[in-house]
Amino acid sequence: MWLTAFEELDMAQAGDGEDELTHLPGYVFESDIMAIRAFVREMVTQSIIPTMERHVALWNENVASRRRGITGRLVNFSKKWTGFSSGSRSSASGPGLASGFETLGFYRPETHEATMRKLADFAFMLRDYKLAHSTYDLVRGDFFEAKAWKYHAAASEMAAVSLLLTPKHLVSKSRAEMVDQILESSFYSYHARCGDISGSLRCVTLCLELLKIRGGDGVDDAAKWAIRLIDSRLPSRIADVLLKERVAACYFSKPAVQGRVSGLRRRKAALWNILSAEAWIAQGRYVQAHKCLHQAQTVYFGQMFEGQIKQFGRACDYVTSIQAQLNLRVSSSHMDGACQGLPPSPVVDEESEALGDPLRRQRATTLTSTTTGASLETAPLRENLERNTSKDRLAQGAFG
Repeated sequence: MWLTAFEELDMAQAGDGEDELTHLPGYVFESDIMAIRAFVREMVTQSIIPTMERHVALWNENVASRRRGITGRLVNFSKKWTGFSSGSRSSASGPGLASGFETLGFYRPETHEATMRKLADFAFMLRDYKLAHSTYDLVRGDFFEAKAWKYHAAASEMAAVSLLLTPKHLVSKSRAEMVDQILESSFYSYHARCGDISGSLRCVTLCLELLKIRGGDGVDDAAKWAIRLIDSRLPSRIADVLLKERVAACYFSKPAVQGRVSGLRRRKAALWNILSAEAWIAQGRYVQAHKCLHQAQTVYFGQMFEGQIKQFGRACDYVTSIQAQLNLRVSSSHMDGACQGLPPSPVVDEESEALGDPLRRQRATTLTSTTTGASLETAPLRENLERNTSKDRLAQGAFG
């Protein structure tokens, strides 16, 4: 059984002076582990997944297919352009199944909008991303007409995610335009209509990572959306720098055009690494700043000609000034620590205790291991011990 450091320390402190067998951690027998795994596997494969598949087939036949047919399209057209919206809605949903969002502020579970949302979620969990996307795209239109902005933003977010997870051979050539349109609708609904900052950050961040994974033109789209999120000033200071690093990572992953050197985005990636390094320095995060600056320097002063700035004097001076600023900040932080009496290296606390049980022996071995690469020398310690012993004898003789 794996234990954290705090749990191990608490267990060691609680077992001081008592029997070792009474404070051993609890373990699960191998037979019980195999039985639990078999039970979970049987429950998922024979009960949960078949039930979800039956619900998906039932809801798709009774609810979604009607909405996708001619009758559903005529009802939607009448709700948009005629004056009997409430009558058409109640006739489409059946007696007693009107959405009720205008009065309640939410959709009851038995309404067709909630059923279609559950259908899309079940299809998404079953990895039928094509059905999930079509259902999300259909129900988000209903949420838009009812002005249920949180429902609309969430459905648009999942529509974009399911479209990005759909295999490339199952989507049309206008996938990028569709993703941009759906993601723009979700971002605007979260940000402007609902004021949900966390939802805005989540939907854009998730989609830009999926765009980056797909490669090709998706890398440029991912960088574009990351820059869009940075310009919105919604992220915090740390999140802003992390997004800049993701922009640099997106441009670094951009492949060349037909095996050539052209088409790479190494210089743009280095630029965003420079911006990230400056932001990390301003926040006092020198390790992260050094990492970003090193990645930029490998492009600007590396072996490949694409991205070098050796012929640009001002650019070289600017990068050099950032390196000098980083070195100055690091040295000043060390000086401040020395002035405050802080040790330059971490000190390991030692405890004198009997190493009887394996737990304490392992913990003592871990605490006494060297972390800075320096080895322990016994000769100077022995000389100091003999010198101190001789001094004690002389002192005892003087007072004796």
